[in-house]
Amino acid sequence: MVKINIKGRIVNDSMGPVYDFMKMTATYPKQVNDALANASGDVDVDINSGGGLVDAGEEIYTALRNYPGHVTVNVVGTAASAASIIAMAGDEVVMSPVAQLMIHNVQAGVDGDNRDHAHMAEVLEGLNYSLAKAYVAKTGKSEADILNMMNNETWLTAEQAVKEGFADKIMFKDAKLVASVDELLDDKTLDMAREMMNQVNKPQPPTIHPTTSGITGHGLANAYIKADNHQGKKIAEGHADAQGDFSLKVKLNPGDEVRVTQADKWGTSKPAVANVPGGKPDTTNEQIDALKAEIEALKSKQTVHSNWNEPFFNA
Repeated sequence: MVKINIKGRIVNDSMGPVYDFMKMTATYPKQVNDALANASGDVDVDINSGGGLVDAGEEIYTALRNYPGHVTVNVVGTAASAASIIAMAGDEVVMSPVAQLMIHNVQAGVDGDNRDHAHMAEVLEGLNYSLAKAYVAKTGKSEADILNMMNNETWLTAEQAVKEGFADKIMFKDAKLVASVDELLDDKTLDMAREMMNQVNKPQPPTIHPTTSGITGHGLANAYIKADNHQGKKIAEGHADAQGDFSLKVKLNPGDEVRVTQADKWGTSKPAVANVPGGKPDTTNEQIDALKAEIEALKSKQTVHSNWNEPFFNA
């Protein structure tokens, strides 16, 4: 398990070393990219940041979204502005009960005449639309609703963030119950019980139907759906609706293998694996079985040859 900290101001790579030299807490893309390059399993991301530069936040968000493993984001303090964009990269977003999440419009200063200010207004509006896509992808809300929340600089408690779809669950929600069980069971038994509970509640793979134009299927209501190729690289993602149905748009070729998982508050399922219909069928196993049958038939008829291991195939 790799731990990545998003703490302090979010800055670009050129400013990062300056903050390091001044011993000022900051996060910049190179730190995250280096950590992901050395990761091989699941990743935990702890966030406590008031935000910073948009382009740096966008790069970190993209790096986390591209990571093939499961990414859990823990908002341990504040995830505001650019830091809230990074939070949306998590396959699962967990918030401390005392944490806050804030989204708002992009801000910038500009010098110049009325044309310069009008141009900057257009640039900022375009950036708002771009960043809104991260919130839309996570929450399933409409773009109009998200832009309205950004216009109003919306602050969300942990409970509100879960209700609105920005987070998946709250830390320590069952702490009191676990504490009472701790008093009755030793650590080893308690660990076994927790593992059994996780396995019981862990979601099963969804049903999937891949085609050359995308993947449809059925799973848990509102579950996070992720599709990987046979190499484990993410190729599409989305959410199931309230009935558990989902549709992922992705261009595939006949015969391509896809692996689709679903995730809810209990964890991530094993992948459902299927091939896009229309590819050339793999007859290797059938050919091997047929060859074995032919050999057995020849063995049963052979009466004179004393060295059956001698090659009998003709060139």
